[in-house]
Amino acid sequence: MENPVTLAGLKHGDRAVITYIDMADAAAAKLAARGIVTGTCVGIVRAGDPFLIGIDNDRWALNYNEAAAIHVDVVEPPRSRLRALFRRR
Repeated sequence: MENPVTLAGLKHGDRAVITYIDMADAAAAKLAARGIVTGTCVGIVRAGDPFLIGIDNDRWALNYNEAAAIHVDVVEPPRSRLRALFRRR
């Protein structure tokens, strides 16, 4: 895996999809109980220690070690249709 991106490397406002969780089964099960599983889209509400992430309408706090063990693919923000409209002229 080249240059793995983890939640710990993201900043406020970033969105990402979880691709892999590198933790022991017991710790991964605690995250799974909160909906933090592979394939879930998360948003960074607050970066730092603790990280505050948003999943749907829920907010969860993760310490730095937990965030560093969650590998993600960053999702680009959708372009504003209004902004695109003004760029055409």
